[in-house]
Amino acid sequence: MLGEARQGLPVLILGDEYAFPADAGTFGETRYVSDTRRILELLAERHGFPKVH
Repeated sequence: MLGEARQGLPVLILGDEYAFPADAGTFGETRYVSDTRRILELLAERHGFPKVH
């Protein structure tokens, strides 16, 4: 989905239900975030996951 060069984990593939954050990476038309702390922030903002302290 993100090509052979981007096979590391973690990665959050973003759908189009929300606006894409400015720091999202792109591969073709796919938007993603691969920074662990940023993934947790987005999950908290968008889906109510507990925030990391």
